[in-house]
Amino acid sequence: MYKFLIVISSLFLLHVGNSFSQSFEGSITFKRITFKDTTDYIYSVKGDMVRIDEKNKKGRIQGTMLVDTKNKKITTVSHDRKVFMSVETKPASLDMSKTEVDKTKETKEILGLKCEKWIAKNTEQNTIAEFWVHKGNYDFFLPLLGVLNRKDKISLLYQKIPDANGYFSLYGEERSVDGSLKEQLQVVKVEKKKMPDTSFKIPAGYTKFETK
Repeated sequence: MYKFLIVISSLFLLHVGNSFSQSFEGSITFKRITFKDTTDYIYSVKGDMVRIDEKNKKGRIQGTMLVDTKNKKITTVSHDRKVFMSVETKPASLDMSKTEVDKTKETKEILGLKCEKWIAKNTEQNTIAEFWVHKGNYDFFLPLLGVLNRKDKISLLYQKIPDANGYFSLYGEERSVDGSLKEQLQVVKVEKKKMPDTSFKIPAGYTKFETK
């Protein structure tokens, strides 16, 4: 009986350990705020697939990107026109090699999650970014940024931070070196949940857009 209990306890601990090590699956809702506009986005994540929905002012999804981080493929979807197309991106030409990183000891809670403050600065590019990051097996995030090849400096700065795998920024802001605010990224909801496979597929009835 004693040996049986030991085996059961070991299996339970193994299951708990595996559940904690599983990559994030669910949705993350955030805002991108610039001096021109505010845009709402939703990341839906399952395995190597990430769906990015962009909402319009009325809260309606106006565009979607389906990103396969394993095979490094991007498909854009227009719901108004019911078409989709594959796109390719090129790396940014900005030289961010002289980025300085400070992982401070400051912490605070955002949405009930403990976050650490990281700062990335590149004087040559006249930019400095502040990130409040949470470690939660967000293994999709760095590969996603790599596939998207975003050109905005706040994304480029984040990718220069060492040992950032598994973290996600719940709040980020970019400023010029003189302190002028350029943009903010603010997460408003993090929801862990099972995502249906259909969320990462082209909707039925949509056709491929062919360029002439």
